[in-house]
Amino acid sequence: MKTSSIRPGSFKAMFCSLLVGMVPVGSGLLVTFWNVTENLASATHEAAARTIEHLDDVLYQAESTANRLLPRAGQACDAVIEQVRQEVVVQPFLRGANLIQGSQIYCSSYSGAELGPKLTDEALNQRLSLRAGNAMMPITSALTYRIYDAPLGVSTMVDGRFIAYMLELIQREVTIGIEVDGVFLFSDRIARDKDLPDHDQFHLIVKSAVFGYDVHAGYTKEYVSRVYRTQLLSILGTLLLLGTLAGGTCHYFMTRRLRPS
Repeated sequence: MKTSSIRPGSFKAMFCSLLVGMVPVGSGLLVTFWNVTENLASATHEAAARTIEHLDDVLYQAESTANRLLPRAGQACDAVIEQVRQEVVVQPFLRGANLIQGSQIYCSSYSGAELGPKLTDEALNQRLSLRAGNAMMPITSALTYRIYDAPLGVSTMVDGRFIAYMLELIQREVTIGIEVDGVFLFSDRIARDKDLPDHDQFHLIVKSAVFGYDVHAGYTKEYVSRVYRTQLLSILGTLLLLGTLAGGTCHYFMTRRLRPS
């Protein structure tokens, strides 16, 4: 009775063919993974840089408005209120401006000659502050730029809705927010110090060199997982085909010499 036998060389051929076939699959997946990772990281850096560029431009204009109004601080509100309001009107992102004397707001583009709350020394020396709302804008957040040259000062308020809309235009899939002294503002227009939107994937923090606020940028876990899954699956079929062709070609040439002539 004849017994079948498998030549030792055929095992070697199968093993080598399997390894050769795995090379294009493994290397292709690694390259794709690396490319997706680099693209995601690059997008967060670009979004953060664009945010700083645009918000710095807004704050430069808020600073210019405050400097123009500073000589009016200390004068009677009735004498300068029209100029204060005109400065606000010509800047679409500004929602208000205040004149400060001593430690108190005494003239507001919103309410005119009305004494506001006294400001603390910390607030007076704080160039930027981010708040959920104030007397100027009770229903929305505001980013305040303040100049104080004791005993006089000016504060200009950038509408938080404008900033949120700007973030929405820039971010696309990236989640972007700004932070000033522990208070955050994202594109949902809500100023907060906790319960932040999910953005911990590829998260980075970039500080404005001019105004000192921080920009946070990152992705949600769900979005990153979906991107990796979509990109890897889209290339997997092609890689398997290449692996099969490579492995098959290797097996053919390695077993050709084992065939009976």
